[in-house]
Amino acid sequence: MKNLSFIVLSTLLFFSCSDENFSTNYEVKVGEEFTIELEANWSTGYSWHWTNNSQITLVDTVAREYYQRDSELTGSPGMESWRFIALTPGEDVIQFGYISPGSESSAPVESRSFTVGILE
Repeated sequence: MKNLSFIVLSTLLFFSCSDENFSTNYEVKVGEEFTIELEANWSTGYSWHWTNNSQITLVDTVAREYYQRDSELTGSPGMESWRFIALTPGEDVIQFGYISPGSESSAPVESRSFTVGILE
């Protein structure tokens, strides 16, 4: 019975940490920059889009870059790095969608949310 309980608990912990439930909290001060990194593979045509940027006024983007993990292996995955600056105090949720080119009106194949608390 103890083995079964361990297996059930391990399975629940694994799935609670899966990418589909992914969210992270950031706490920064006004004027500070912070970076959100997302796994991506631009060789597939997909990239991350900030889907709710028109509703967010507490932060703004400073830079967006892509780094391929293995630059010698064509098509290898990498990281998409979004750098933000905190503009005004408050709390908000930044939402991203992993979308293919030309399908911005379609549902993303993956989504991520990041809660940002900005202190004075």
